[in-house]
Amino acid sequence: MALTKIAAERTYNYSHNVGMLTAFSGPVDMALGDPGQIFVSCRASEPGARPGRGQGWVRWNLEDDTLILNVRSQDTGEREIVWPSALVLDLAGGQVLQADEWRNRVSTYTTEGEYLGSWGTAGSAPGQFNGPSGMRFDPDGNLVIAESRNNRVQRFDREGRHLESWGGAGSGPGQFDMPYGIHVDGDGNVFIADWGNDRVQKFASDGELLAIFGASSTGVGSLTRPSGVAVDDDGDVYVADCGNNRVQIYTSEGEYITGLYGDARTLSKSAQMYVDVNPNMQKARMRADTSKEWRFFRPTAVAIAPNDMILVAEAIPGRIQFYQKENDYMDPQFNL
Repeated sequence: MALTKIAAERTYNYSHNVGMLTAFSGPVDMALGDPGQIFVSCRASEPGARPGRGQGWVRWNLEDDTLILNVRSQDTGEREIVWPSALVLDLAGGQVLQADEWRNRVSTYTTEGEYLGSWGTAGSAPGQFNGPSGMRFDPDGNLVIAESRNNRVQRFDREGRHLESWGGAGSGPGQFDMPYGIHVDGDGNVFIADWGNDRVQKFASDGELLAIFGASSTGVGSLTRPSGVAVDDDGDVYVADCGNNRVQIYTSEGEYITGLYGDARTLSKSAQMYVDVNPNMQKARMRADTSKEWRFFRPTAVAIAPNDMILVAEAIPGRIQFYQKENDYMDPQFNL
């Protein structure tokens, strides 16, 4: 189980991990902030717990592996968060936007956690929501949102005004079955993790279907309940293959490249600090087979940093694993 994977003239070096044990609680989406910081949408109140009261989003220091800010749901009222899902940063406005699949709305905060308001109503009419689950800005600054229960994609301006919709329920090309994660690349192409159909669909900015990735299976190049998708600057597509506990990587045309399976053989800084001050935890880990921790366990989201660093969030461990991509790898030459 090597820490470096080489495929199709690409190299993926495992780097490190952050979180676990005391960090992210059921992470389902993430957005990169200022250098060394990340914002993570959390579905549960405590790491490893089921979704419940206390969920929200966190702002995390990646370099020190420490919490900067924790925004938790109120029990009731306007600031209550029930099923947090997608999270994006509006860097121009210094705001955090978080979708709620249950309350069918998008809430807005400052990066310091101050609640600013929300927009959206439940329904199936244009501009309404039923399960907003994936959300990203397009190159024009509009929000593209996938709805898990309306089985469609909608586009809104920054003020929440509806611009267009496409899709519908089904398994045919251009149709959806509980779409979840979403990515919009620099050309405006929209990638949708079509969760129930075990595939990713790629659309042009006007909704024209361009490509389909994956198929229902556990085999090479296949997908089972994909929940997140991201695209790097080379156009390679990374899919959080949640049901198969791996990340599948494809070319922009849908050709399978390779898969990542998790390589976190050592604890993160924050997790190690927690173990070091808890003798009972130290004893328990000495008795346990910790090799199972290395691998991805329900990967939910993928993000790509500007330096081709690949971030993979895992729902069950509450952790993010990092891989560094290198292009144009060449085997070393030896003079014998």
